[in-house]
Amino acid sequence: MLSAGAGVIVANLNPLGGIIEAGFNIRGVIPNNEAIVSVAQKVLGVETMSILLLGFIFNLLIARCTKYKYIFLTGHHSFFLACLFSAVLQAAEFRGWMLVLIGGFLLGSWSAISPAIGQRYTKQVTEDGGIAMGHFGSLGYYISAWIASKTGNPANSFADTEISEKWGFLRDTTVTTGIVMFVIYFVCSAVAGTEYLRTITDQNMLIFSILTGLQFAVGVAIVYNGVRLILGDLVPAFQGISQKLIPDSIPAVDCAVFFTFKPNGGGRRFYQLLYRRSGRDAAAGRLRHGADHSRYGAAFLLRRDLRRFSPTSWAASGAASLPRSLAASSSPSCRRCCYRL
Repeated sequence: MLSAGAGVIVANLNPLGGIIEAGFNIRGVIPNNEAIVSVAQKVLGVETMSILLLGFIFNLLIARCTKYKYIFLTGHHSFFLACLFSAVLQAAEFRGWMLVLIGGFLLGSWSAISPAIGQRYTKQVTEDGGIAMGHFGSLGYYISAWIASKTGNPANSFADTEISEKWGFLRDTTVTTGIVMFVIYFVCSAVAGTEYLRTITDQNMLIFSILTGLQFAVGVAIVYNGVRLILGDLVPAFQGISQKLIPDSIPAVDCAVFFTFKPNGGGRRFYQLLYRRSGRDAAAGRLRHGADHSRYGAAFLLRRDLRRFSPTSWAASGAASLPRSLAASSSPSCRRCCYRL
């Protein structure tokens, strides 16, 4: 259900990239984990799968023998990192069993240790729900949470904001998501124009925006229900495992599982990121520089709100790297301007 929901979300966000490209004159490239890994498998398939298998074994051994009792269950992230290790180690002149052994140990060690780094923040969000964050981008979340704990006020957490009765229908995350995405699609479609819209749909602008926004919201609802099934089945199963094989083990699960704990904060972070990234992409388009508008789906799955103030959401949006990325432009005058920034 998580995969199906994520597929619906990404499928309805993909047209948005083309609409923004047409409306704001953006010409970008599409960095995509799945695409790169699929190409790399043609060359590094055996090494990648060997590292993946050995990494899981090391993860279990470390959880059994050390204080890091985390079992990393986000399989696609383990697969991506195994592929990365196989490529990097081969470039470093490692071959054969040595490559697999080193890669497997690194993968298993990081799989067990990375959830532990910010588990205290995860417990605050889940109210000690017996799970951990199994995501290799989690270091950024933990840094964000640490900064927020020093500068923010938990009493002002947007995630705990109460909505008045007259706006009670907005408590339903599916409804709120559908409304907001409709507005985003309609505004971007209006900027792109009807001529471009005819190339991707036979519907008029209003109907297209409504249906696409609602389909996006349906994808979110599917993810929510998948999360509830995971939490209902996975935690009890791990209680049995922990009693027999690995005492006190904790499942480290994908970031989508945490949506149901702080839906207000997660949604707000996504809309902030979408707004900032769209602004960045629009600026890049005006400067005739390639912009990355391809990862809106990933952005939706990554946004979290542990406190009201979370500075890394700005950094994650790419705004911090904009001067450096623009400095790579072929224009000397543009480079001089960006270096001043």
